[in-house]
Parts: sequence; structure tokens; C-alpha cells
Amino acid sequence: MYRQLGGHRYANQIYPEAHAVVNGTIGCASPQVEIDGSSSEMGDNISYHWTTTNGVIVSGEFDNIVTVGQIGAYTLEVTDELSGCTTSTSVTVTGGGVPWR
Repeated sequence: MYRQLGGHRYANQIYPEAHAVVNGTIGCASPQVEIDGSSSEMGDNISYHWTTTNGVIVSGEFDNIVTVGQIGAYTLEVTDELSGCTTSTSVTVTGGGVPWR
């Protein structure tokens, strides 16, 4: 049996799509920015989880849009809770030309 929900098509597995776009840069005038994952797979059985190894998540860790407060790399994991399959994508938030100390 094959199933597909906007992601990849595999036998008895659904791999959701994960997409993320950084809306701006971190700087003096904008100490926080949003990373938008709303073009990722959506639905009642879809969950989201944002992680970072060197940034700061301010809010929205389990939403499709997250607010961050530091430059760094951020990863969005999108999971189809029915199949258990997860897809991830990563983005980098940059600074607006202001050196960080």
C-alpha cells in the first residue's frame, strides 16, 4: 500500500515535507527574528520541533513558526505522528553587520 501527504511516497510510510525561511537578520534594531516553517506539511497528525546547538529559541519551539534571539543554526523537525516518519531542514540566522561579543 502506498500513501502520500504532500511529502515523499513510500510503501506504508509518509515522510512529511519540511521547509523553513528566515525572516530578517539579528541586529540592534531587530534583536529577534522569526523563522517561518508554515510551508511545511500541515495537518492534525503533524508535529513540529525546533532545535539549535548555538542559537537561542525565544518562543514557538513546538510551532511551525519560531522566534529566535541569536545568530546561529536552527533545525525544524516535522513528524507525521501516524507513520512516525520525520523530515528535517536547517537554516542559519545571520547578523545585520553588527559584530557579536
